[in-house]
Amino acid sequence: MIQRHNEGIKALFIALLIMTATLTLPHVLKVQLLVELILLAGILVFTRIKRIEIVPYCHIKRVRLKGLPILLPLTVLLIIAAGYVNACSEIFFSNRITSTLNMAGGHLPASVVIFCVLPAITEELIFRGLILRRIKNVKTGIVVSALLFALWHLNPNQMSYALLAGILLGLLAVYTDNLICSMLTHFLFNLYNLLMMRVSSESMIGRVIAAARIGPYHLFTPEIQAADGSLLTGNLLWGLLAAVMSISLYMLILVIIKHHPDREHQEL
Repeated sequence: MIQRHNEGIKALFIALLIMTATLTLPHVLKVQLLVELILLAGILVFTRIKRIEIVPYCHIKRVRLKGLPILLPLTVLLIIAAGYVNACSEIFFSNRITSTLNMAGGHLPASVVIFCVLPAITEELIFRGLILRRIKNVKTGIVVSALLFALWHLNPNQMSYALLAGILLGLLAVYTDNLICSMLTHFLFNLYNLLMMRVSSESMIGRVIAAARIGPYHLFTPEIQAADGSLLTGNLLWGLLAAVMSISLYMLILVIIKHHPDREHQEL
């Protein structure tokens, strides 16, 4: 039974190993792919040693198609809240993820797989699956898994919003009782950040995104500092309001999901 549940991860591991050996990719993509291989290998070894059945242990369940749209507003709210934290952290720390994504060049399909799909699977399995579910106290599990998730990202700028994202994704996994929901939201969050690197501010999409704001604060392209490095106090306060409202709405949606009749069948 345990072996059957691990077959999918084994197949993914082998496929990635072949990709690493055969594909011509930029160095940054190869390094990230290698990291994902190591994570998958670690998951396989750990679950085999502990004799863990990944699917039931990590609460991986079917998601109904009619339940998928609710993940879109949750992702948008996560993006707004995390964007504010990221903008604040950039006052003290440089943003390295932007340069990393730029180094991926024009390899969009490979970038989507390596930066969006694989982290959503491996990181959710480890942090919101194996770690969170191993801790008996749910609140402690969410906080500890989020802290470890933040530390995993290594650079201070990314750690700041990864901590918030880890908490919100942990709450999503617990309230829906389904790791697939946090995996999909994690994927959409990463995909948004990847695609935003390729959206011109002069394009129609770029103009629509720039138009979304509260007061002077841009919700999806937040700026807390002026070009000369001075702090934009108005943006700081309006951004805080936007972040608080986003987190509040996020939690409201989770409460609604938790008390939805479909929860009786353990499905979203």
